Amino acid sequence: MPASTIPPVETRLHSYRIVKMKPKADDDAGRGFDLKGSPAPSWTRVNNCTEYEKHTNRGAGNLPSEDPEQYKIGQMSCEQKKRLNESIRNYKPERKKSPADVFENLAYAITTPDCDEIFQARAESYLKVARELRQQESHMPTSDKPSPVPTERIATLNDYANSIGLELSLGQIELLLRGGQMRIAGSIVSVVGYDELKRVKDNSMDSKTTKLWRHMQLRHSIDSGSIRYDPVGSYAAMLKTLDPLEWARLFGRK
Repeated sequence: MPASTIPPVETRLHSYRIVKMKPKADDDAGRGFDLKGSPAPSWTRVNNCTEYEKHTNRGAGNLPSEDPEQYKIGQMSCEQKKRLNESIRNYKPERKKSPADVFENLAYAITTPDCDEIFQARAESYLKVARELRQQESHMPTSDKPSPVPTERIATLNDYANSIGLELSLGQIELLLRGGQMRIAGSIVSVVGYDELKRVKDNSMDSKTTKLWRHMQLRHSIDSGSIRYDPVGSYAAMLKTLDPLEWARLFGRK
């Protein structure tokens, strides 16, 4: 039978080496070194790491830190003051993205030179949605802060309100001077002319409903508050008075 060469089968794919364990800080000085070629001391262990030990670059310590630099007020050097002033001048707050910006970024993210027709169609649909959103944003009213009301007008309206026996707070006066309305004692109060108050009888449905509940409470002792805000509890209280057995069946302890 001719001799054949069979390659050896490797059953151990990882190599292991015995390394010296670092001595603890409280160990004696005699165990802090090892002689070359001497047997491993008793405090060694087997290092089963399959990767070589990583060494950091010695020059990496000179790189600037990514963390923000901290200063102590009153102890800043000229260079630190210069860097701080430059960072304040160059600071630009991040602009809040609108929904249209989000769709545009999605379209640009999936658009590549080698993208297929599906991604191209999806990007075009995103851009179409972004254009529609920008058109809607252009027609939306801007939420500007209301201009301050002159102090003279506030004082004039306050004097007029006091002359007719009406006490108004500063917020109520500013609301009326900006064209708002208020419901006070069954009347709708607004400002007309040169800071004069106008009172018109309130005939709205809310006013009529409030008067109806007030009438039922005065004439029939019906608590409108419990009926409006706790209808189940109000019904249970009336049922307990009229029919205790039925109340026990519905609301009694099970």
